[in-house]
Amino acid sequence: IMLKMSRILFVLLLAITVFLAGFYLNQKQGWHVDEIFSYGHANSTQGAFLTEDVDSFFVDKKTDLHHKWLKGKVFHDYVTTQEDERFRYEHITKNLQKSVHPPLFYYLLHTVCSFMPDKFSPWQAGAINLFFFMLTLLVFYKFSRLFIKDEYLAMAPVFLWGFSNIGLATCVFLRMYAMQTFFAVCLMYEVSKMLLENEADNKRLFLIFLYATLGNLTQF
Repeated sequence: IMLKMSRILFVLLLAITVFLAGFYLNQKQGWHVDEIFSYGHANSTQGAFLTEDVDSFFVDKKTDLHHKWLKGKVFHDYVTTQEDERFRYEHITKNLQKSVHPPLFYYLLHTVCSFMPDKFSPWQAGAINLFFFMLTLLVFYKFSRLFIKDEYLAMAPVFLWGFSNIGLATCVFLRMYAMQTFFAVCLMYEVSKMLLENEADNKRLFLIFLYATLGNLTQF
């Protein structure tokens, strides 16, 4: 009965934290330029920074875009997937040659945006972040139980992360950090189990390799 109650309490804690992250995401009004780049690098087929010659400060080598009128559609098309661009990933590789990030998050974001062509919404990246935020809390709970044998006390680290500014920020800030955090926590969990059990079978070594690889493909 105690075990069942602890699981119910954890599900309730998980639901509250995910709801809170979603609530703050829904209140989002401003955009950091890196969040715009998330969408642009995932969806733009016209270059990573609007043209091939534009650097990370939106300054063309020949023409300063700060002093040139651009139609709103230019920016709209930069951050959205058009009907004829759905599920096409080759442009992401080209875009990231001008940027500094690995491609996995951008592939996933472009996939989500491909289901909603010509639409721009914080929920496209936000849904990805919420999903990985929830998974992170699940694995974090499993990790806590490795060291804290009490089912209830093991929720304390989950509570602290789930309600912390930085934990919630991984959801609200529309970048790859929620996804990266998930792979990092999974890697930490598998390495910790290996050290505690003093055993490294092929399955565990494969999982360690997998999480490390996926993490490196998400963020450097």
